[in-house]
Amino acid sequence: MTTKTTTPANASKQGSLSKPTPESGKPFSLPEYFKGVRAEWGKITWPSKMQVVSQTIVVLIMVAVMTLGLWLTDRVLYDGLVCHIIPDGQERCYQQKQ
Repeated sequence: MTTKTTTPANASKQGSLSKPTPESGKPFSLPEYFKGVRAEWGKITWPSKMQVVSQTIVVLIMVAVMTLGLWLTDRVLYDGLVCHIIPDGQERCYQQKQ
């Protein structure tokens, strides 16, 4: 059983692993790059101030809800495990409450 391997025609050329050139064939130009950036910058649709404020409020509310949820979970697990299940945990639990 023989396996045939094929290689691209230009794979053996020395420069085949170099950086690809732009489609236009022109060298990279920094001023041209920034002209392109400026042109694309004008196409951006920015959110309104009201959208930014409302989405920020939503994020802050979600952070507060998640913080409260994690704190409650921590308290329930701590009170349940340390104060009632783990030996000698009751002593530590009652010492903290005094």
